[in-house]
Amino acid sequence: DGGASITVCAANAQQVLLSTGQGRLVLLDIARDALTVAATTTMSHDVACIDISPLGAADGGKFNVDTCDYFLFHQPYTKLVNKSYARYYYNDYVRGTARDDVAAALAPIMGELAGGDESATYAHRPLEKACVAASAARAADVLAPSTRFGELIGNSYCASLYFGLLSLMSARGDDLVGKRALAFSYGSGLAATMYSLKFERPVSGAVTACNIADALAQRQHASVDEFTDALAQRERAALTLATAATSEDVKVADDSTTHVDSGDYYLAAIAADGQR
Repeated sequence: DGGASITVCAANAQQVLLSTGQGRLVLLDIARDALTVAATTTMSHDVACIDISPLGAADGGKFNVDTCDYFLFHQPYTKLVNKSYARYYYNDYVRGTARDDVAAALAPIMGELAGGDESATYAHRPLEKACVAASAARAADVLAPSTRFGELIGNSYCASLYFGLLSLMSARGDDLVGKRALAFSYGSGLAATMYSLKFERPVSGAVTACNIADALAQRQHASVDEFTDALAQRERAALTLATAATSEDVKVADDSTTHVDSGDYYLAAIAADGQR
């Protein structure tokens, strides 16, 4: 192909996926004695890594949003997770794997977008709303269990996807055995990863060991003034070393530790040599 070089490659038993640079992808089908081009596409950005692990339905049918029992996402905030899940419904429509009711719901807006560039759909509010509406009923069962902990504590950044996994495990327990979850994580626009998880064994032991639900339930409510004071104390602790005299230890914590759980660590003082 014009002397193009293969920059990234991935394969499974039936297919090979190649990147030839500048965002171009080529999908090859593996036959007994030949490789045939099944499809080509060009992404809006260059491709750094790819994976083509099979995600087909257990009965051999095409993969769609109904293939998996649960969904996990990186969760900066829950509204974005709902939009991300809804985008699967758009993908199913484009690939021809959407359920009949979903296809009927999206058909009017997709007709308006026919012939346009896919990048125009990324910020298309009517399409986004249509997909969220089409996905809302099932999202309550397959998405909400993984978002509960994130709703309670906010964005945990690198841990976000796996905190969602723990949230799902806490919500569903050993009923997850035999179920499959699709997990999607990304970071600052640089890279993204998607994979599926199959629960082969009971998870109740891990849930009990982590005990996150009880820990969150025992949190203390604080007023705005109390929260501001806590931040100010943390600021003083961070800046103390730069301003403290080097000849004596500096106490940086309040006398009361009633808010500290048994087994937790807290900063009590900074020694003259800088040790905390």
